[in-house]
Amino acid sequence: NKMKVVSVIIMMINCAYGFTFQATPDYSLEKLFNPQSSGWLGADISTSIHLANNTYVWLWGDTVYGYLEQSNGREVRNMQSMPHSSLAFVQSPPNSQPEFWFRQGDGGPDPFGVFTPQNPTDPNEIYWLVEGIMGPTTDKLVILAQTMLLSSSSFTQLGTDAIVVSNPFEHPSQWVYSTSRISTSNENLSWNSGIGYALDGYFYLIGLGNSNAYLAKISEVDMMNFNWQGVYYWSQGDQWLQNNAFSLVSLFSSDYTEGTLQYHPFLQQWFIILCQAYNGNIDIAYSASPTGPWTKETIYTIPSEYINGTTISYAGKSHPEYAANNEIVFTYSIFSCYILKIISA
Repeated sequence: NKMKVVSVIIMMINCAYGFTFQATPDYSLEKLFNPQSSGWLGADISTSIHLANNTYVWLWGDTVYGYLEQSNGREVRNMQSMPHSSLAFVQSPPNSQPEFWFRQGDGGPDPFGVFTPQNPTDPNEIYWLVEGIMGPTTDKLVILAQTMLLSSSSFTQLGTDAIVVSNPFEHPSQWVYSTSRISTSNENLSWNSGIGYALDGYFYLIGLGNSNAYLAKISEVDMMNFNWQGVYYWSQGDQWLQNNAFSLVSLFSSDYTEGTLQYHPFLQQWFIILCQAYNGNIDIAYSASPTGPWTKETIYTIPSEYINGTTISYAGKSHPEYAANNEIVFTYSIFSCYILKIISA
Protein backbone atom coordinates (compact mmCIF):
# COMPACT_ATOMS: atom_id res chain seq x y z
CA ASN A 1 0.00 0.00 0.00
CA LYS A 2 1.17 3.49 -0.69
CA MET A 3 -0.45 6.87 -0.62
CA LYS A 4 -0.23 9.98 -2.76
CA VAL A 5 -1.02 13.55 -1.80
CA VAL A 6 -2.38 16.02 -4.35
CA SER A 7 -2.97 19.74 -3.95
CA VAL A 8 -5.76 21.29 -5.98
CA ILE A 9 -5.79 25.03 -6.60
CA ILE A 10 -9.34 26.28 -7.03
CA MET A 11 -9.86 29.21 -9.40
CA MET A 12 -13.28 30.78 -9.34
CA ILE A 13 -14.61 31.91 -12.69
CA ASN A 14 -17.82 33.46 -11.43
CA CYS A 15 -20.19 33.28 -8.49
CA ALA A 16 -22.33 30.59 -10.11
CA TYR A 17 -21.15 27.09 -11.00
CA GLY A 18 -17.93 28.31 -12.55
CA PHE A 19 -14.67 26.88 -11.22
CA THR A 20 -11.48 25.50 -12.63
CA PHE A 21 -9.24 23.06 -10.81
CA GLN A 22 -5.49 22.68 -11.22
CA ALA A 23 -4.08 19.63 -9.41
CA THR A 24 -0.43 18.75 -8.78
CA PRO A 25 1.31 16.26 -6.46
CA ASP A 26 2.35 17.77 -3.13
CA TYR A 27 5.72 16.20 -2.39
CA SER A 28 6.34 18.19 0.79
CA LEU A 29 3.28 16.69 2.49
CA GLU A 30 4.12 13.23 1.21
CA LYS A 31 7.16 13.16 3.50
CA LEU A 32 5.07 13.30 6.67
CA PHE A 33 3.90 9.68 6.60
CA ASN A 34 7.08 7.73 5.98
CA PRO A 35 7.25 4.13 7.23
CA GLN A 36 8.58 3.77 10.76
CA SER A 37 11.72 1.76 11.43
CA SER A 38 9.41 -0.63 13.28
CA GLY A 39 5.64 -0.60 13.68
CA TRP A 40 3.50 1.23 11.12
CA LEU A 41 4.80 0.67 7.57
CA GLY A 42 1.83 1.82 5.47
CA ALA A 43 -1.93 1.58 5.13
CA ASP A 44 -4.92 2.57 3.03
CA ILE A 45 -8.20 4.51 3.62
CA SER A 46 -6.46 7.60 5.19
CA THR A 47 -9.41 9.53 6.62
CA SER A 48 -8.54 12.45 8.93
CA ILE A 49 -11.02 13.83 11.51
CA HIS A 50 -10.73 17.01 13.56
CA LEU A 51 -11.14 16.03 17.20
CA ALA A 52 -10.56 19.32 19.07
CA ASN A 53 -8.28 22.35 19.00
CA ASN A 54 -5.33 21.30 16.81
CA THR A 55 -5.71 17.55 17.22
CA TYR A 56 -6.66 15.23 14.35
CA VAL A 57 -7.13 11.49 14.26
CA TRP A 58 -6.44 9.50 11.11
CA LEU A 59 -8.33 6.30 10.35
CA TRP A 60 -6.35 3.64 8.51
CA GLY A 61 -7.60 0.46 6.91
CA ASP A 62 -5.51 -2.65 6.27
CA THR A 63 -2.17 -1.72 7.83
CA VAL A 64 1.29 -3.14 7.15
CA TYR A 65 2.95 -3.81 10.53
CA GLY A 66 6.56 -4.88 10.87
CA TYR A 67 10.01 -3.33 10.45
CA LEU A 68 12.36 -1.92 7.84
CA GLU A 69 15.47 -3.82 6.84
CA GLN A 70 18.26 -3.52 4.33
CA SER A 71 18.21 -5.81 1.29
CA ASN A 72 20.60 -5.51 -1.65
CA GLY A 73 21.48 -1.97 -0.66
CA ARG A 74 17.94 -0.70 -0.31
CA GLU A 75 15.39 -0.40 2.46
CA VAL A 76 12.50 -2.86 2.28
CA ARG A 77 9.56 -3.63 4.51
CA ASN A 78 9.38 -6.87 6.45
CA MET A 79 5.68 -7.36 7.14
CA GLN A 80 4.87 -9.23 10.34
CA SER A 81 1.10 -8.79 10.29
CA MET A 82 -1.71 -6.78 8.72
CA PRO A 83 -4.40 -5.64 11.18
CA HIS A 84 -7.55 -4.40 9.49
CA SER A 85 -7.30 -0.91 11.03
CA SER A 86 -5.01 1.42 12.95
CA LEU A 87 -4.96 5.06 14.04
CA ALA A 88 -2.64 8.04 13.90
CA PHE A 89 -2.83 11.27 15.89
CA VAL A 90 -1.52 14.54 14.49
CA GLN A 91 -1.05 17.68 16.56
CA SER A 92 -1.01 21.08 14.85
CA PRO A 93 -0.71 20.17 11.16
CA PRO A 94 0.68 20.72 8.59
CA ASN A 95 4.23 20.10 9.79
CA SER A 96 3.97 17.76 12.78
CA GLN A 97 4.68 14.05 12.62
CA PRO A 98 1.91 11.55 13.32
CA GLU A 99 1.83 9.22 16.31
CA PHE A 100 0.57 5.78 15.27
CA TRP A 101 -1.50 3.50 17.44
CA PHE A 102 -2.53 -0.15 17.26
CA ARG A 103 -4.87 -1.99 19.57
CA GLN A 104 -2.75 -4.76 21.01
CA GLY A 105 -3.63 -8.44 20.91
CA ASP A 106 -1.63 -11.51 21.84
CA GLY A 107 1.96 -10.86 20.83
CA GLY A 108 1.24 -7.87 18.57
CA PRO A 109 -1.53 -5.78 17.03
CA ASP A 110 -5.04 -7.19 17.27
CA PRO A 111 -5.66 -8.62 13.77
CA PHE A 112 -9.24 -7.29 13.86
CA GLY A 113 -7.92 -3.76 14.30
CA VAL A 114 -9.06 -0.90 16.51
CA PHE A 115 -12.73 -1.85 16.83
CA THR A 116 -14.68 -5.08 16.68
CA PRO A 117 -18.42 -5.54 16.01
CA GLN A 118 -20.30 -5.87 19.29
CA ASN A 119 -23.13 -7.99 17.90
CA PRO A 120 -21.61 -9.89 14.99
CA THR A 121 -23.66 -12.39 13.03
CA ASP A 122 -20.44 -14.22 12.17
CA PRO A 123 -17.12 -14.41 14.08
CA ASN A 124 -15.25 -13.46 10.90
CA GLU A 125 -16.85 -10.01 10.59
CA ILE A 126 -14.30 -7.19 10.40
CA TYR A 127 -14.43 -3.40 10.10
CA TRP A 128 -12.82 -1.12 7.57
CA LEU A 129 -12.94 2.36 9.14
CA VAL A 130 -13.99 4.46 6.17
CA GLU A 131 -15.39 7.81 7.36
CA GLY A 132 -16.03 9.74 10.55
CA ILE A 133 -16.94 13.03 12.17
CA MET A 134 -17.18 14.63 15.59
CA GLY A 135 -20.59 15.46 17.00
CA PRO A 136 -20.47 19.24 17.54
CA THR A 137 -22.88 19.26 20.47
CA THR A 138 -22.27 15.84 22.03
CA ASP A 139 -18.44 15.76 21.74
CA LYS A 140 -18.71 12.14 20.66
CA LEU A 141 -16.87 10.63 17.71
CA VAL A 142 -18.89 8.72 15.13
CA ILE A 143 -17.12 6.45 12.65
CA LEU A 144 -18.75 4.76 9.68
CA ALA A 145 -17.31 1.32 9.06
CA GLN A 146 -17.73 -0.84 6.01
CA THR A 147 -18.60 -4.16 7.61
CA MET A 148 -17.08 -7.11 5.79
CA LEU A 149 -17.23 -10.88 6.12
CA LEU A 150 -13.76 -12.33 5.77
CA SER A 151 -13.21 -15.70 4.14
CA SER A 152 -10.03 -17.47 3.08
CA SER A 153 -10.14 -15.93 -0.38
CA SER A 154 -12.46 -12.91 -0.41
CA PHE A 155 -14.42 -10.20 1.41
CA THR A 156 -18.20 -9.85 1.30
CA GLN A 157 -19.91 -6.60 2.26
CA LEU A 158 -22.53 -6.99 4.98
CA GLY A 159 -23.49 -3.33 5.39
CA THR A 160 -22.43 -0.18 7.24
CA ASP A 161 -21.96 -0.03 11.01
CA ALA A 162 -21.82 3.16 13.03
CA ILE A 163 -19.24 3.22 15.82
CA VAL A 164 -19.77 5.87 18.51
CA VAL A 165 -16.85 6.68 20.82
CA SER A 166 -18.17 8.42 23.92
CA ASN A 167 -14.77 9.66 25.20
CA PRO A 168 -12.65 10.49 22.13
CA PHE A 169 -10.41 12.93 24.03
CA GLU A 170 -9.01 10.09 26.14
CA HIS A 171 -6.14 7.87 25.03
CA PRO A 172 -7.53 5.35 22.48
CA SER A 173 -6.66 2.48 24.81
CA GLN A 174 -9.32 3.93 27.12
CA TRP A 175 -11.97 4.56 24.48
CA VAL A 176 -15.48 3.40 25.29
CA TYR A 177 -17.49 2.64 22.18
CA SER A 178 -20.73 1.13 20.90
CA THR A 179 -21.57 -0.26 17.46
CA SER A 180 -24.77 -0.68 15.46
CA ARG A 181 -25.67 -1.68 11.89
CA ILE A 182 -27.47 1.07 9.95
CA SER A 183 -30.75 -0.69 9.38
CA THR A 184 -31.11 -0.05 5.63
CA SER A 185 -27.54 -1.04 4.79
CA ASN A 186 -26.82 -4.47 3.36
CA GLU A 187 -24.64 -6.26 0.81
CA ASN A 188 -25.96 -3.97 -1.96
CA LEU A 189 -26.36 -0.64 -0.15
CA SER A 190 -23.77 1.06 2.06
CA TRP A 191 -23.85 4.41 3.90
CA ASN A 192 -20.12 5.03 4.37
CA SER A 193 -19.15 7.01 1.26
CA GLY A 194 -19.25 10.34 3.11
CA ILE A 195 -20.62 12.12 6.18
CA GLY A 196 -20.91 15.84 6.78
CA TYR A 197 -22.62 18.10 9.31
CA ALA A 198 -24.81 21.02 8.22
CA LEU A 199 -26.01 24.02 10.21
CA ASP A 200 -29.54 22.58 10.26
CA GLY A 201 -28.30 20.10 12.90
CA TYR A 202 -28.27 17.01 10.69
CA PHE A 203 -25.55 14.65 9.64
CA TYR A 204 -25.74 14.04 5.88
CA LEU A 205 -24.65 10.59 4.67
CA ILE A 206 -23.66 9.59 1.16
CA GLY A 207 -24.65 6.03 0.29
CA LEU A 208 -23.76 3.72 -2.58
CA GLY A 209 -25.97 1.20 -4.34
CA ASN A 210 -26.64 0.05 -7.89
CA SER A 211 -23.78 2.29 -9.16
CA ASN A 212 -25.47 5.41 -7.80
CA ALA A 213 -24.79 7.84 -4.97
CA TYR A 214 -27.69 8.36 -2.56
CA LEU A 215 -28.38 10.74 0.32
CA ALA A 216 -29.71 10.34 3.85
CA LYS A 217 -29.78 12.58 6.91
CA ILE A 218 -30.09 11.96 10.63
CA SER A 219 -30.00 14.22 13.67
CA GLU A 220 -26.96 14.14 15.93
CA VAL A 221 -29.00 12.78 18.83
CA ASP A 222 -30.53 10.00 16.74
CA MET A 223 -27.12 9.07 15.33
CA MET A 224 -25.51 8.84 18.75
CA ASN A 225 -28.42 6.73 20.04
CA PHE A 226 -28.53 4.49 16.94
CA ASN A 227 -32.15 5.44 16.27
CA TRP A 228 -32.27 4.34 12.66
CA GLN A 229 -36.00 4.98 12.43
CA GLY A 230 -35.04 8.65 12.60
CA VAL A 231 -33.16 8.53 9.29
CA TYR A 232 -34.60 10.55 6.40
CA TYR A 233 -33.87 9.51 2.82
CA TRP A 234 -33.78 11.83 -0.21
CA SER A 235 -36.44 10.22 -2.37
CA GLN A 236 -38.37 10.41 -5.60
CA GLY A 237 -40.41 13.59 -5.85
CA ASP A 238 -37.48 15.53 -4.33
CA GLN A 239 -38.67 14.90 -0.80
CA TRP A 240 -37.39 13.51 2.46
CA LEU A 241 -39.04 10.27 3.51
CA GLN A 242 -38.47 9.01 7.02
CA ASN A 243 -37.40 5.39 7.56
CA ASN A 244 -38.06 4.58 3.90
CA ALA A 245 -35.17 3.72 1.58
CA PHE A 246 -37.23 2.18 -1.22
CA SER A 247 -37.49 5.20 -3.56
CA LEU A 248 -34.04 6.76 -3.33
CA VAL A 249 -33.00 9.44 -5.84
CA SER A 250 -29.57 9.18 -7.46
CA LEU A 251 -27.36 12.21 -6.82
CA PHE A 252 -24.92 11.10 -9.53
CA SER A 253 -23.61 7.86 -11.02
CA SER A 254 -21.06 6.34 -8.69
CA ASP A 255 -19.01 3.22 -8.02
CA TYR A 256 -17.03 5.02 -5.31
CA THR A 257 -17.14 3.03 -2.07
CA GLU A 258 -15.58 5.75 0.08
CA GLY A 259 -14.88 9.45 0.15
CA THR A 260 -15.25 12.52 2.37
CA LEU A 261 -18.31 14.77 2.25
CA GLN A 262 -17.25 18.28 3.22
CA TYR A 263 -18.34 21.89 2.79
CA HIS A 264 -15.76 24.20 1.22
CA PRO A 265 -16.16 27.85 2.38
CA PHE A 266 -14.28 29.28 -0.60
CA LEU A 267 -16.25 27.25 -3.12
CA GLN A 268 -19.42 27.64 -1.06
CA GLN A 269 -20.12 24.09 -2.19
CA TRP A 270 -20.37 20.63 -0.71
CA PHE A 271 -17.85 18.33 -2.40
CA ILE A 272 -16.58 14.77 -2.56
CA ILE A 273 -13.33 13.45 -4.04
CA LEU A 274 -14.04 10.36 -6.17
CA CYS A 275 -11.39 7.73 -6.85
CA GLN A 276 -12.07 4.04 -7.37
CA ALA A 277 -10.04 1.01 -8.40
CA TYR A 278 -9.20 0.81 -12.12
CA ASN A 279 -10.61 4.23 -13.07
CA GLY A 280 -7.63 6.25 -14.26
CA ASN A 281 -9.15 9.60 -13.30
CA ILE A 282 -9.94 11.27 -10.00
CA ASP A 283 -13.14 13.29 -10.09
CA ILE A 284 -14.76 15.88 -7.87
CA ALA A 285 -18.51 16.12 -7.34
CA TYR A 286 -19.81 19.39 -5.93
CA SER A 287 -23.11 21.06 -5.17
CA ALA A 288 -24.45 24.09 -3.28
CA SER A 289 -26.79 21.75 -1.40
CA PRO A 290 -26.42 18.10 -0.37
CA THR A 291 -29.65 17.38 -2.27
CA GLY A 292 -28.13 18.70 -5.51
CA PRO A 293 -27.94 19.27 -8.35
CA TRP A 294 -24.42 17.86 -8.36
CA THR A 295 -21.70 18.64 -10.90
CA LYS A 296 -19.01 16.01 -11.51
CA GLU A 297 -15.77 16.61 -13.36
CA THR A 298 -12.27 15.16 -13.63
CA ILE A 299 -9.55 17.04 -11.74
CA TYR A 300 -6.57 14.66 -11.87
CA THR A 301 -5.24 11.84 -14.03
CA ILE A 302 -3.50 9.08 -12.10
CA PRO A 303 0.01 8.24 -13.41
CA SER A 304 -0.04 5.01 -15.41
CA GLU A 305 2.35 3.28 -12.99
CA TYR A 306 -0.39 3.48 -10.34
CA ILE A 307 -3.27 2.29 -12.50
CA ASN A 308 -2.70 -0.81 -14.62
CA GLY A 309 -3.47 -4.50 -14.71
CA THR A 310 -1.85 -5.25 -11.34
CA THR A 311 -2.12 -1.91 -9.53
CA ILE A 312 -5.24 -0.06 -8.43
CA SER A 313 -5.82 3.40 -6.98
CA TYR A 314 -8.75 4.17 -4.73
CA ALA A 315 -10.03 5.94 -1.56
CA GLY A 316 -9.79 9.64 -2.40
CA LYS A 317 -9.98 11.63 0.86
CA SER A 318 -9.87 15.39 1.43
CA HIS A 319 -7.81 16.87 4.28
CA PRO A 320 -8.73 20.54 4.83
CA GLU A 321 -6.25 20.91 7.71
CA TYR A 322 -3.45 20.87 5.10
CA ALA A 323 -5.12 23.20 2.59
CA ALA A 324 -5.13 26.96 2.05
CA ASN A 325 -8.53 28.62 1.80
CA ASN A 326 -8.62 28.25 -2.00
CA GLU A 327 -7.20 24.73 -2.04
CA ILE A 328 -8.29 21.14 -1.66
CA VAL A 329 -5.63 18.71 -0.45
CA PHE A 330 -6.53 15.06 -0.90
CA THR A 331 -4.92 11.66 -0.67
CA TYR A 332 -5.53 8.47 -2.59
CA SER A 333 -4.32 4.96 -1.86
CA ILE A 334 -2.45 2.67 -4.22
CA PHE A 335 -2.33 -1.10 -3.99
CA SER A 336 -0.14 -3.44 -6.03
CA CYS A 337 -0.78 -7.15 -6.20
CA TYR A 338 2.94 -7.93 -6.23
CA ILE A 339 4.72 -5.33 -4.19
CA LEU A 340 3.70 -3.15 -1.27
CA LYS A 341 5.10 0.37 -1.15
CA ILE A 342 4.13 3.60 0.57
CA ILE A 343 4.20 7.13 -0.67
CA SER A 344 3.71 9.22 2.43
CA ALA A 345 1.09 11.91 2.89
